[in-house]
Amino acid sequence: MDWVEVTPDSFIDAEPARLAQLDRVRACYPLSFHSIGLDLGGDAGPASEYVERLHRLIERFEPTLISDHLWGRGRHRGASLSPQALPRAPSLAARVAERVARVQDRLGRRILVENIGSGTSPAPGEMTEWELVTEVAARSDSLLLVDLGNVYASGIAKGFEPEVYLQRLPADRVWELHLSTPLARGDFVADEAVDLDADPVWQLYRRALEHFGAVSTLIERPDTLPDLEDLRGDLAAARRISAPLIGCPRP
Repeated sequence: MDWVEVTPDSFIDAEPARLAQLDRVRACYPLSFHSIGLDLGGDAGPASEYVERLHRLIERFEPTLISDHLWGRGRHRGASLSPQALPRAPSLAARVAERVARVQDRLGRRILVENIGSGTSPAPGEMTEWELVTEVAARSDSLLLVDLGNVYASGIAKGFEPEVYLQRLPADRVWELHLSTPLARGDFVADEAVDLDADPVWQLYRRALEHFGAVSTLIERPDTLPDLEDLRGDLAAARRISAPLIGCPRP
């Protein structure tokens, strides 16, 4: 692996022994913080106490990247946001962008905001999903984290081509990709047999690298921890796709 992404919410209230575990990880790998608690699109928005505690954790561990979701449930605080009732409109983009900018001012650095998942999308309105994401980033001068599983699922659910979504995003603001869905893989020992041209998410990953260039990629498995060999198989497949496009070393 080249780097490790951590959910800081798991460490904000942690005991010293747990923080020491993260110290050991940091000694071996660069860290990225992917928060779930800023609640950028929620009714209340980011809680100042949460932002302060996140800031203290960032100062201690100095992650290279910091990200959160455009839409989320603010799980650290037990919020119950469902943004489906909110229309995609410039007024919504302005509200979310103001919150992103406020968080960035306190943290002293830009954050990455993750695109919308198909199950938590705002109601149809004046803007497409990619227009809303782009507007938020432009207004707040923030960066973007593109979850390719979300893009693919939204395209299937709403009838647009996922590649169009990618092409409409500003390439200079995309600093991270998530490969978040179970991907086609074979036995790791015979990993060369994986058909990377047949799986739609792998195809979308190739298109993303062609459009965005050499951005960091995370293989995200948030719900279940996979077998290590399966995870290594996904890593090898991702490197085989990226090597000829961005010069990433082959496994």
